[in-house]
Amino acid sequence: MMGFVEQNLREKLREPDAVPYARRISGGHFLLEISTDRGVHTLQRQRGGNRVFKTFEPLLSLLAGLGVVEFAIILDSAKVTPGGPVMPWSRPVNPDKISHASWRHDFDIPF
Repeated sequence: MMGFVEQNLREKLREPDAVPYARRISGGHFLLEISTDRGVHTLQRQRGGNRVFKTFEPLLSLLAGLGVVEFAIILDSAKVTPGGPVMPWSRPVNPDKISHASWRHDFDIPF
């Protein structure tokens, strides 16, 4: 997993096969991750470390400001991989817990 800072968010979203998603972590907070054909990228603070969104609204506002109209929310520990028509996740350790999410992002349509 690789990190990037917010000023590079637009370029990360425009990478080939980029799939933005929010991952809910312990405590009910969210991380912004982008899966690309080169791996998973996590939004970090300028000086390093994870950037945790305590509520969903700031994360939604950030993505909406960049023209993202749909993205996934991962509520469990599923691994997300980039993919076209194939569902871009694999089964987590517990086979009863599977992330079901779909998304489409279009940078020319306002949120």
